[in-house]
Amino acid sequence: MTAHLVSIGTATPEAALSQAAARDFFRAQPGIDRLAARLIGAAFDQSAIDARHSVIGSIGSGDIAFADAEGRLRSPGTGERNALYRRAAPPLTEEAAREALGRSGFAAADVTHVVTASCTGFFAPGPDFRLVRDLGIPSSAERTHIGFMGCAAAFPALRSAARICAAQPGSVVLVACTELCSLHIRSSSDPEQIVASAVFGDGAAAAIVTSAAPRGAAPSLEIGEFSTAITSDGEEDMDWTIGDNGFEMRLTARVPRIIGREIAGVVRRVLDEGVDPTSAISDRGSPWRRSP
Repeated sequence: MTAHLVSIGTATPEAALSQAAARDFFRAQPGIDRLAARLIGAAFDQSAIDARHSVIGSIGSGDIAFADAEGRLRSPGTGERNALYRRAAPPLTEEAAREALGRSGFAAADVTHVVTASCTGFFAPGPDFRLVRDLGIPSSAERTHIGFMGCAAAFPALRSAARICAAQPGSVVLVACTELCSLHIRSSSDPEQIVASAVFGDGAAAAIVTSAAPRGAAPSLEIGEFSTAITSDGEEDMDWTIGDNGFEMRLTARVPRIIGREIAGVVRRVLDEGVDPTSAISDRGSPWRRSP
């Protein structure tokens, strides 16, 4: 049976960081030389981001986690960073999930499966368990957590939900993705770390995916096909690893070029598999979604 995405919910931490304030904060860190300061200015100013939300607090408030009273970033261990994830991730995930459920026409008691995704922290029993417990989802609901697949994990999470709905008609799947990237901030002169500090923020998003009869009047989105490809290179250009002082991001300038070089071949293959080419572009934009 066809799966439909019937609702979406989102949540962000209360604290907001203006991009200009974040730029000045990182540029003022001890050990940042003139070249690094210029790179920080360019990365933050050209990011097309006005503000981001963060669980570590607002820059300029004097109460930002991992910084001393003078605003100098400390270098806390991975355990300290993950402890904040454990406190902050569940309520944010729950807020997004409640919003998605409230818009869907379904009740928590109707949910048959929970699929969660996150790569910025870990604990077990995790957010999937907390959603079942705190929302009143039946304890028999099947739970799946997708960990450490990066920001693209929403796609396999939605794919899993769609496959569940196809295999078990009538399923109601709660999908929830939460990332708290600011937990892993650090002062650095490394260009790749500077880019990561300039673009990632904190938030949660949830969706209800189902093959059951709709409960509300709101329109739904039919979930079509999924496709995955591996590029011929780039493994060393975008990665996410666990370090002693937080998780470490590598994001080089080659990533957009690799995507630009490879995307045409991927699209041709998808079209050859029988996807209607007229669905790719319409007057209302493209219903296709992509992520590296």
